[in-house]
Amino acid sequence: MIGVWTFKKILLSRPFIKILKYEYFKMKDRNSLIETKIFAIFKTNVAEKLILLLFIAGFFMLSFSKEKNENHCLRAVRIQAVNQTILVYIFWQIFSVMFVFGNGFIPILVLNIILPFIIYLVIFYSKKYKTLESRRLRRLQHRLLKPLVDLKNNQ
Repeated sequence: MIGVWTFKKILLSRPFIKILKYEYFKMKDRNSLIETKIFAIFKTNVAEKLILLLFIAGFFMLSFSKEKNENHCLRAVRIQAVNQTILVYIFWQIFSVMFVFGNGFIPILVLNIILPFIIYLVIFYSKKYKTLESRRLRRLQHRLLKPLVDLKNNQ
């Protein structure tokens, strides 16, 4: 509860709000009929850019961090997941370019920034779960069948 109160206090403080309304140099689009300036300084809310950068950093850390017990099986799963991610992402790009038009393409562009990370994480963790379950089942079968094999060899 104290952490939430402190977080709210920081977010609602004046210096933090001034940081979010940051002036920066930006190239203006040429479709604007009101202003004719191409290069100008704008006041804008930087919170959405910070949120997107934090998403990218978080997904990057999740995607490229090692597991606690990384072995050759997990490395092979990672390589397969990267290959499948590339294929899925290419098909997604083709689909979005062919069938999304106009202003609806802008959210697709934003989604394309973090989509490869999401696809990779979903594929990797699903494959990891499947391989670990199959290895556990093989070990269990080996433990259960070993006494029977030993008994048969002793006879």
